[in-house]
Parts: sequence; C-alpha cells; structure tokens
Amino acid sequence: MLEIIKKHRTDIILAVLGILILFSAPVDPDFGWHYKYGEYIVQNKEMPRENLFSYTFPEYRWANSYWISEVIFYLAYSNLGIIGAGLVFSGFAILTTTAILKKAIKEKPNETSETIKNLTQILTTILILIVYDQFKVICRPLLFSSIFLFLLNSIIHKPKNLKYSPILFLIWANMHADFTLGLGVLGLYNIQLLLTKGINKKTVPTYLLSLASVGVTLINPYGAGLWETLLSETNNFQFWHIQEWLPLTNKDFLLVYCGASALITMSLIELKDKKKNLWLITSLGIFFLASLRSCYFSRVFIVLGIIPLCNFMVGVFEISKGVLDEKNNNKVKKASRLVFWLVFLAAGITFVENVLMAGDHKFWAEKAGYPYEAVRFIKENPEEFSGKIFNNYAWGGYLIWQLPEHKTFVDGRMPSWRVKDSEEKERSVFEDYTKITREPEKNFGLLEKYNIGWVLVKKDSSLTGFLEGDTSWETIFENEKTIIFQREKGSP
Repeated sequence: MLEIIKKHRTDIILAVLGILILFSAPVDPDFGWHYKYGEYIVQNKEMPRENLFSYTFPEYRWANSYWISEVIFYLAYSNLGIIGAGLVFSGFAILTTTAILKKAIKEKPNETSETIKNLTQILTTILILIVYDQFKVICRPLLFSSIFLFLLNSIIHKPKNLKYSPILFLIWANMHADFTLGLGVLGLYNIQLLLTKGINKKTVPTYLLSLASVGVTLINPYGAGLWETLLSETNNFQFWHIQEWLPLTNKDFLLVYCGASALITMSLIELKDKKKNLWLITSLGIFFLASLRSCYFSRVFIVLGIIPLCNFMVGVFEISKGVLDEKNNNKVKKASRLVFWLVFLAAGITFVENVLMAGDHKFWAEKAGYPYEAVRFIKENPEEFSGKIFNNYAWGGYLIWQLPEHKTFVDGRMPSWRVKDSEEKERSVFEDYTKITREPEKNFGLLEKYNIGWVLVKKDSSLTGFLEGDTSWETIFENEKTIIFQREKGSP
C-alpha cells in the first residue's frame, strides 16, 4: 500500500489540491435553470421543447444541447447535496485532467527524469485549475465541454485514436453546444491532412471518421433542430452585453493569461515539426485572437495549448538541470516545494471557507449576490405577488431554481432568443431588458407593454432610482442590496 502511494504521490497530491481549489457552491447564474431542466427530464421522462420557465416568449421552441449535463447535475445535487455534489464534480475535473496531462508528458523520451515529469505535471495542472476556477466550470455544463476539448486535443495528437472521435462527439453534442468548436478544430486538422498528404488509403479513414463525427451530432432528441437552434441563436447584441463574451477584465487572471499565452507561444516556436502541427498553430492563433474580444475563448486557448506547453516545459527543465550544478538544483527544488506547499495551504484555507459557505444556503447565496432574503419574503407573502415579475437578468437562473411558482421575465437562456411579432419585426426580450435597465426614463413604456406587476432588482440600479421617484410604484421589500417594487392598485 505504501509503495502504491509513493509511486502515485504526485497524482494524489494534485487530486487533493484540485478539489481544494475547485470546490464551490453552485454560484453560477445559469445553474438554476440547468438544474430545473434536469429535474423536469427525470421526473417527466420527456424532453421539453418549449420555454418552461419564463412568461415572455412562451411560444419559443428551442433545442437544449445541455440535457445530459443537466440530468447529471440534478441527480448529483438532489441526492448528494451541495457539498457532496461539489466534491464529486471537482474530483472528476481534476482526475480527468491529470490523467490526460500525464499521458501527454509520457510522450517525451525515456531519459526524462521522473522529477521533471512531476514538476511539469504540477505546474501545468495548477494552470488548468486556475482556468477552471476562473470560469466556475464545476457547477456548469462547461465542465464536461472543457474535458471533451481536452480529450479531442489529445486524440488528434495521437491520430491512431481518432477512431474514438465519433463517440466523443456523440456525447458532446448532447452535453454542451461547444461541440461546434471541437468540430472546427477537427476540421482544421483534416484540412492540413488534405493539403499535406492528399487522399489515399492512409488518410481516407481519417476523413471518414471526421465525417462520422459530424454526422453523429444529429443523434440527439431534436435531430437537425439542434443545428437550427445553434445557427439561429447567434446574435451580435449578446456579444456586447454578456460578461463572458466581453474582453477579460479580471486583472489577476489577465496576468496569468498573458504569462500562459507567452509560454504557449514559445512552445509553438520550439515545435520541431511545425508542418505536422499546423492545425494546432492555426487553432491557437484563431482562439487567441478571439480571446482578445471575448474572455470565453481564453479557456479554449489554454486547454488547446496545454499539451505543447507540457512538452516545452519538460525541455526547459532538462536544459536548466544541465546548466545548474547540483547545489543550485537542490535550491530550486526546495524553493519549488515551498511555493507549492504555500499554494496548498492557501487552497486548504479557501476550501474550508467554501465548504462552510456551501452548507449555509443564505451565506453562499448572499455572498454570490443573489436575493435570498427577497425570495424568502416572496414565499412568506404569496398573496402580494400575483402579477408578472420584472427581474434582474443575473438572478434569472436562481429564481427559476428557488422560486419556480413565478416565471421569469428574462434569464440566462434568452440573450439570443428572437421572435417575430404580428408585423414580422424581430423582438428580443433581452434587448428590451437592457433598454429598461439602462435608460428607464426613455423606455418605461416597455414595463407597461409587458404588463409588469412587480419588480425585483438591485438596489443600486438605474431602474431603482427611477421607480423610487414614480408615485405609481411602491416599495414593499428592501435590504442593503435588493429591492422589490409593486405597482399600486389602480395604476395603469
């Protein structure tokens, strides 16, 4: 037993570190509606195609590409609780990631020392953990998509494993819409193969497997409707108003991302066979440029770049080992261990705080900025809330989860939803929401248009300031961060 632990010491340490860093309560704004869709599917044993949770656009039909992820989330959180599910998903994330990284590092020559392999695995794993934590993937279907992208990357690096790509895309297409990005990467690999090796007995199987990978995405509850939804739900407006589609603003992560980008770029420069890896260079170039416009793609860039970065770092450590004498090498090792254990200690403290927070719904909900007290007030006074709600966009998912008796005005599913009215003009609830909250004086008529009975928003919002000065609205609940307005009886 001790020998097994000693042999896999690095893996065990990284697994524990990953759980310490990644564990969190389900604070993502979209968690609630993902959870409720999973609940609906399990309890009703059918796939919903209609808009279940908002009263706006009740006629809207869409293909839900997350349904397997949602079922998994519902089953985990409903049976294991927030703490148990958080541990399971953070454990899954770190174990799959380290397994893929370990195989990537093993591609180096046998003379590479175990110390260098371990150090490379530790540093690259910490980088991936930072990325996962930045995007809160543990309580999002994005967790599975990130793992699938990682798997696709490793499969293409070992072309003999491309036989598994149809299976990968079959599952991916039913768990997250990012499978389209994966198909794009696979397409670039096929273009490179076609240009360099043409069509022959050796390349035809790859082309057929790639076509099969596209074809199997039609095997889903919606068939071709999934692609119709993905193609129709792309609108420029959302790319200027949703946080993850905007440029990176987190200064701490921006520093990490710049450093990682520089190292990945250096790893590409040092690639021995650039023609063979042209697909990778092109993919990384595309996603790096995209990440300058949208922080969403910074995750994709690092996940795709982590394997060449691993191999590059092994080479750097081998060179440094030859340059430094034994005494200095020992100093570097000691310094590295000290930094690592300091990171471990900090992660442990954060983990304890997160576990305590996850066990207290009020604590984590309020810390995440959700209207916990307001929701409790609404539940305790149901007779006061019979009309339609206008809610803060970021709270939509939480309200779907915690206040299902009231359908939302807007939530995280809806930024790209557009329908045509009787005059064949496109309407967008999200655009109307943006107009109301940013310039309420000019767009107050939209509240009348939607027949809003009460408003649940942040206390410091522009809409709050406007409604406080309107005598037809009265405040019925207020705390430090949240306020509820209700239209006075008899008001038009």
